[in-house]
Amino acid sequence: EESSLNRRRNLGKGAQKAGGASKATSATPVAKPKAALLSFGDDEDDGDGVVLKKPSSVQKFKKKASDFVPEIKHNSQLSSSGEYTQERLAALRQNARHISTGVSGGSPTHMDVEGGDAGSGPTAPASFIPSAEEIQAARQMRMEAREHDDFIALDSSSAKGRSRLVREEDANDHSDDEPAEKLSFGEAARRTNKSNARQEIKSVLQAGPPAPMAGEVDEDEDEEQRRWEQLQIRKGVQSTPVPGSMRAPPLVVSARPGQQGLLMPSPSTQVVSIEQIIRVMKEALEAVEESHESHVRLLDRIYAELSSSATIVPQLESEMTEASQRYQFFQELRCFIQDLLACLDEKVPAIEDHERRVHGLMKEQADIATARRAAVFADTERVLIQGQAPTPAQLHRHTLFAQRLARAAATRPEVPVETLEGEFSDNETQEGRDFAAEYEEIVQSAHAILDDVADDFCDLKLIAGRFEAWKTRYPGAYLDAFAAMSFQRIAQPLIKLQLLEWRPLEAACRAVETHDWFQQLMFFGIGENQEVHPDDPDIQMVPELLEQVLLPKLAGIAEFVWDPFSSVETGRLVALVYHLFQSYPTVTPDRKPAAALLAALVARINSSVAENVRFPLLPAGPLEANPALLRFVKIRLAAAIKLLRNVSTWSGILSGTALQNAMIGILCNVATALQPITWNQDVVSSLEQMISLLPKNWFAGSGLALIAIKMATGPITALFSSWAADRRLSGSDKERLARLFAAIGETEAAGQLLH
Repeated sequence: EESSLNRRRNLGKGAQKAGGASKATSATPVAKPKAALLSFGDDEDDGDGVVLKKPSSVQKFKKKASDFVPEIKHNSQLSSSGEYTQERLAALRQNARHISTGVSGGSPTHMDVEGGDAGSGPTAPASFIPSAEEIQAARQMRMEAREHDDFIALDSSSAKGRSRLVREEDANDHSDDEPAEKLSFGEAARRTNKSNARQEIKSVLQAGPPAPMAGEVDEDEDEEQRRWEQLQIRKGVQSTPVPGSMRAPPLVVSARPGQQGLLMPSPSTQVVSIEQIIRVMKEALEAVEESHESHVRLLDRIYAELSSSATIVPQLESEMTEASQRYQFFQELRCFIQDLLACLDEKVPAIEDHERRVHGLMKEQADIATARRAAVFADTERVLIQGQAPTPAQLHRHTLFAQRLARAAATRPEVPVETLEGEFSDNETQEGRDFAAEYEEIVQSAHAILDDVADDFCDLKLIAGRFEAWKTRYPGAYLDAFAAMSFQRIAQPLIKLQLLEWRPLEAACRAVETHDWFQQLMFFGIGENQEVHPDDPDIQMVPELLEQVLLPKLAGIAEFVWDPFSSVETGRLVALVYHLFQSYPTVTPDRKPAAALLAALVARINSSVAENVRFPLLPAGPLEANPALLRFVKIRLAAAIKLLRNVSTWSGILSGTALQNAMIGILCNVATALQPITWNQDVVSSLEQMISLLPKNWFAGSGLALIAIKMATGPITALFSSWAADRRLSGSDKERLARLFAAIGETEAAGQLLH
């Protein structure tokens, strides 16, 4: 240690001499640099000094090293005289920082702590200090090399022959001839620092631990120095993290005073073993094998999908052809239906207008017949009851009526004239208007409505064929579109047009089943040898059309055209209604069209009872004394019997309550009118006929039903009771009267009369 101090003192004296020599040889005074210089005692007061200019490569290196080496705070303890004491040297040693930095070729370079220049030759150990003579000789050699252009600058980027001597004009000069290196900041600088740190760690690990050197200081200083260096390294150098168990162990600096700093693995870290490496490799192998298996499975699935696609291609081609045909079919059907609807929108109002005209003509004809019969009955009442002389109009009506009556009597010679006259409905001929000609004109005009329409849009069979083709080819779409219901709406106007000639109250009327529309739609939607599904909506095609078209038409005829007093019309209508209720499942009383038909029948019967069972106020006393009155009563009783007989034919079709109200209503009207008349054999015979038409089960019941029927027959019971009080009745008359009492359920009154 003593020898080291002596050598440093000699170095200080040589530096003073060299400073004086350089001052003498320098031609241009140099301004005092800002950087720190080695200070010697002899030139302390002199402002001039020798400044060794650093090469640009060293400056660049220092800039790079400053990114991860902390700034070193200098605490110079040099005396003003330039001498070094033992305490100052110890303090200087304490402040010295040895940082190992990598340069090209992997050799370390020592940086001057006080900002001095780097050596131009091979790096000397930290403990070697050149003498003043060696420094002076080296300076002399550099100066001679500059003069003979034999000087090689340390900085390769500097211009040839450029002097390292700092002059006043270029002390702070940053010439454009020397391009400055671009500095990296931010993320780029951090990546560069990490890369340099990795290079350092790799070079230190390859070099191995440093050899121990002599001249160590005491252990406390060495330990303190080591802790400080480790702290700085941890702050400045951060190794790149390695995932998993292959992470590199943390590094520490092993350095001693006078030695180059080295980065060494920390003795406290665990060294990666072979087993760990094998385990990691096995895990990687397992991951690769698993990935391979998944790829194989994916490949198998792809092959399966490819083969499946190859088999599906022909199927898709056939489906594409079918789809094309399906599209073409539905496009044609769509255009057809649009044209058909457009045609019907134009023609349906005309068809309905002709239907109203036909129904109006039929109603007018029926009203004329009813009014004429009522007029004849009124004329008979005025002549026979009131004794008035007939007017010319009455005589004309009576003459025509007598002629018609004579024609009817020729066919029924056994029937009394009074009975025949009372039962005569007076609807055989039409007078004043030719209804047949008018009717035929309306029908011909209706047929001409569709003359300008193509057969595809007016022929029901052709239209039905379109819908049947739809059902045959695409039954699912047929059901989803409710095509059966749509076809019914389309067919209704065409069926109404055919039914204009259908008059069920006439003898020449055709049966419903013989019409063309019925025959064309009877097997609609049912192919040959095809099994009929019970849920097929087309099974009910004809019954539903009959319910929607025929029943409303028939209800109108029953309410406005049918004459309940006519036995012929009543018989035809009863047969038709009974056939419809028995043959078609859609014609039931619980369905609206059928219920409307029954209601129309009941309403027409009630109105006919009010029109035809009318009696004037008869005088009291026996009818035998007034032959005209007797004849009039016989005519009216014959009319009541005929009407009651016609109403009774609806038994089994109309409800029991409606039928009971109508029939008992007729009988009660007659009994009320006959209250002033005494016992008469002809009148009693008529009443016996009327009571015989009543169903026997009406009076055989019990409870509320029997009470209701007895209350309804109250006027009849009162008439019979008034006759029973007549003491002039013979035994046979009492027996007849007792039978009448028993027929209406009055058994007690019948027994009292006989006993």
